[in-house]
Amino acid sequence: MRTVVTEIFGQTIQPVLINCARIAVVGGGKDEPELHFFKRSEHKITFLGVEKPLNTSDEEWSYLDLNSSTISLVDRFDLIICNQVLEHIWDIKNAVHVLCSLVDDGGFLWLNFPTSNFAHGSPEYFSAGYHPEIVVKLLPDSMRIIRIGFLGSKRYYRWIHSRFEWPEPDQLAHPVRFLLAQDTSVLRRLWRIIRFIPSLNLALISNRISHTDMMIATESYVFSQKHGAQTEPFR
Repeated sequence: MRTVVTEIFGQTIQPVLINCARIAVVGGGKDEPELHFFKRSEHKITFLGVEKPLNTSDEEWSYLDLNSSTISLVDRFDLIICNQVLEHIWDIKNAVHVLCSLVDDGGFLWLNFPTSNFAHGSPEYFSAGYHPEIVVKLLPDSMRIIRIGFLGSKRYYRWIHSRFEWPEPDQLAHPVRFLLAQDTSVLRRLWRIIRFIPSLNLALISNRISHTDMMIATESYVFSQKHGAQTEPFR
């Protein structure tokens, strides 16, 4: 599912890429797939969070606690990317306010978060997800919506809620074949198949990604801009 969200991000950011020289990644590291759309020679990327990501220098990272209303940062950014973070924040209203305050005039804010998920990473996990409209209503008047949506598939939804794990793309596309093709001993492979038997009906469920059915939505995204630029909204 992250692959599909990344594709949507790429489509969304492409028309305004030239205006995004200063980029902040919140709660992520250098392996964020969204960073593939940027060139280090043209974009300055800063990482924000409570812990410094691996392979990141002190100059590339700044401390930021989205649960705190006290912010020591003086920098403002043309684009803030915040993926899979809001569900780990207990004060989401404050988090959205902080993120928007770090966006420079005319800058952009990309938020991606679960719509429906399973509890993980306890105790720093406070929500199974949010409807995108909740986040939209928390945005201040200074932010205008450019793009909003949710997506998922019946197979993906059933998989994470019945098996409590995130399937890989190949695993999701061909669940039975994926099990049989595992490079391991026959006994271990057989044991995996036995464990999967209660979930065999997943192979019969549609894996088509839907952008319209809220009942099976598992990912949400909101892309907004702070007043001050001339970029036309997406239609």
